[in-house]
Amino acid sequence: MKNKLAVIAFAVLVFAGCSKDDNDTTPTDNLAETEAAVAGNFGTNVALATYADLAASATTLNTAVNAFVADKSDANLAASKQAWLNLRAIWETSEGFLFGPVEDNEYDPKMDTWPTDYSEMNTLLADESNALELADIQKLDYSLRGFHPIEYMLWGEKSNKTAAEFTDREIKYLISLSADVEELCNELHTDWTSGYTDKVTSAGNGSSVFSTYYEFFTALNDGMIGICNEVGHSDEDEGKIFVPFIQSDSNKVESPYSENSMVDFKNNIQGAYNVYLGKYKAQGTGLTNIVSSMNKNLDNQIRQKFDNAINAFSTVNGPFELAIFEQRVQLQGLMDAIGEVRDILEEELQPFLLANIKN
Repeated sequence: MKNKLAVIAFAVLVFAGCSKDDNDTTPTDNLAETEAAVAGNFGTNVALATYADLAASATTLNTAVNAFVADKSDANLAASKQAWLNLRAIWETSEGFLFGPVEDNEYDPKMDTWPTDYSEMNTLLADESNALELADIQKLDYSLRGFHPIEYMLWGEKSNKTAAEFTDREIKYLISLSADVEELCNELHTDWTSGYTDKVTSAGNGSSVFSTYYEFFTALNDGMIGICNEVGHSDEDEGKIFVPFIQSDSNKVESPYSENSMVDFKNNIQGAYNVYLGKYKAQGTGLTNIVSSMNKNLDNQIRQKFDNAINAFSTVNGPFELAIFEQRVQLQGLMDAIGEVRDILEEELQPFLLANIKN
């Protein structure tokens, strides 16, 4: 009987050991290798690659703008608009990781302050004492520089501007705005190539910025949480969607002239998801690899909530400027889905990192 009980007890232990799958939080043998791979992949294949594309796309925009200036045709105007949209897609994706040089050197407010006030830009254009040279632009308030003044110049207040409507002052302003953005994007890329990439890829291994993997992974998670708050509905009642939604005010919209706000928002959340996956143009090693190796259930939940949020964008049809009046149920559902991503990152992923990342 004792032998039989011993066999049963052994079997129970074996079964229990085999059942530690979905909720197991025991570190894997190759955790250190995976941690290093996450840092290396993010630094090189996600962040640096994104900023390289950002710089190249900014040059493409500036080239398109100058081609339009040389030949003010509607076709060249359309090409400039498309170049702006392409640049915005990369930038908004990069907002999934707003730390490092982009924050330290204020690239974000210099290029992406919103909402803009078109009357303020019109006042500037009417002020003949400002030559609107590049140096003049770089002295202006951030709301008069960057992506959104370019957007206003290209699309106009009613989103239907034609090439024939451009004044000489608008052309001058557009040229300098575009050159300024190109310069800023190249400076941001240079900041990464001249040292910051190494500080990221060496996280936990001598980095002067991230002495431990926990610090680095927390920075990644903070970036994901931050953009979820910025896009949806934060605890401070802020958010790109929430503020114009709750105030029913289309003047508070991020990209109103191009009617590109919904695309902006989706790219923000996709950028955060890319951080978690370790993905940009190709799949690499990301936080998902660490989480899934220890707690498959948590990894599945995080991925599902990201998928739900991204899919929720498809429920909103037409421009955001109209949706805040006509599709409020859909927008509330979208904000709720984004909030669920934020909550699981704050309430489950961060405690997971604290419990399992020991160096």
